[in-house]
Amino acid sequence: MTETNPKSEFVWGGLHPTGLDRHKEKRDSDRRAAKSFLSVLARADALYLRGDADGVRESLALFDREAGNVGHWQAWVGRAFEATLGDLALAELCRGYALTGSYPADIRLHPRVRVVWQEQAVAASRRLADRRGEGRALSNLGLARFELGNGREAIAFHEQALAAARETGDHEGEGHALGNLGNAWFARGEVRKAIDFYEQRLAVARRTGDWRSEANALGSLGNGLFGLGEFRAAVDLYEKALATARTAGDRRGEGMTLGNLGNAWLSLGDVPRAIDFYERRLSVARETGDRRAEGGVLSNLGAAWKQAGDVRTAIAFYEEALTSLRATGDLRGEATALDNLGLARFELGEHAPAAADFEQALGIVRPTGNPRGEGLITFHLAVVTHRTGRGTEAVALALSALELLCPVDPAAAADVGRALAAWRATSCV
Repeated sequence: MTETNPKSEFVWGGLHPTGLDRHKEKRDSDRRAAKSFLSVLARADALYLRGDADGVRESLALFDREAGNVGHWQAWVGRAFEATLGDLALAELCRGYALTGSYPADIRLHPRVRVVWQEQAVAASRRLADRRGEGRALSNLGLARFELGNGREAIAFHEQALAAARETGDHEGEGHALGNLGNAWFARGEVRKAIDFYEQRLAVARRTGDWRSEANALGSLGNGLFGLGEFRAAVDLYEKALATARTAGDRRGEGMTLGNLGNAWLSLGDVPRAIDFYERRLSVARETGDRRAEGGVLSNLGAAWKQAGDVRTAIAFYEEALTSLRATGDLRGEATALDNLGLARFELGEHAPAAADFEQALGIVRPTGNPRGEGLITFHLAVVTHRTGRGTEAVALALSALELLCPVDPAAAADVGRALAAWRATSCV
C-alpha cells in the first residue's frame, strides 16, 4: 500500500518535488531572460526614433552589442511558442520580438532572418486576435520579401497589411503600407500606380501631422516624377522632403533625400553636383552605421564617375558597393550593382567579365517578378553577346527583352527594337 504524507504532494514512485520545482524555475528564468532582451530592443528603437545621428548610432551600437543574446532569445521564444500555441504569454513575447526594435533590426538583420521573425509574429498576433499587430508584422514581412527580390509576394503582404491597418484605424500602419506598395509597384516599372500610392501616403501623413512620414512621402513622390523623366520637378519635391526631414530631426531620412537629389542631378547632367550629394549621403550612412544605404550610395557614386568618363574609378566603387550589399543581403541592390559593373566593363572592352556580371544579375532578378529589371539586364547581355559575334543568340535575347519591356517601359522597348533592326540589317540573322 502506498503511503502518503498529508502535508506533502510527494507520492512514492512519483516525481520528486525538487525536480518539478527546478523545471518550473528554469522555465520562469528563461522567460525572464527573454523579456529582458526584449526590453533591450525597445531601448534600441527609442534611441533610433530620436532621429539624430547620435541616436541612430547609439541604437545600432546597442543592437550590435546584444545581437547574439537577442537572436538567441528570439529563437527560444519562437520555438517555445510553436511548441505551445495555447500559451498567450509566449505569443506576446513572439510578437514583441518582431515588432519591437524593428528600425535597427531592419538595418542589421539579414532579410531571411527577418522573414522568420515576422512569420512567427503574424502567427502570434493571430493567436492573440491582435489584428493591428498582425498588420504591422505583415508589413515588415513584405519589406523583407521585397529586399530578397520577391516583388509579387511583397505586394500581397502589403495589401494584407493595408487592409488590417484600415480595419483597426492604425493610421501609421496605413501610411507605411501605402508607401511600401508604392515602392513595390515602382520597382516593377508601374510608375503611375506607384505615384497614386505615394499621394495617398502623403495625405495620411499630413492628416496625422507625422513630419517623418510626410518627408518620406514627398521623397517617394519625387522618385515617381523621376521615374517619369521629370527630373526638375523631382528636384523640387526632394528639396521639400529634405527640409521636412530636417524639421522632423530624421537624420536617416535626410540621408535618403540627399541620395535622391544626387540621382536627379546626375540625370540632369550635372555630375559634380551629383557627386557632392552622393558624398554627403555616404557621410550620413557611415555616420549612422547604415551598411545597406552605404552599399546603395557607393553604387550611385560608381554611376556618377562612369558618367564623368572615369570608368576605372566607377568599377572600384561598384566592387566596393557589392561587398556592402552582399553583407546585408540586399539582393535587389546587388543585382543593380552587378548590372552597372557589367556596363562599365563592357565599356572597357572586357566582354567576358561583363557577360558574367549580367548573368549573375539575371540570376537574382528572374525569380522576383520584375519585368523591367529583367528586360533591361537581358538587353545588356544581348548587346555584349552580339559584340562577341554570336548574332543568333543575341537576337533571341533581345526578343526576350522586348517581350518583357513592351508592357512596362515603351521607351526602353523602342531602344531594343532599334538595336534589333540594326543587327538584322547587317547580318543574315
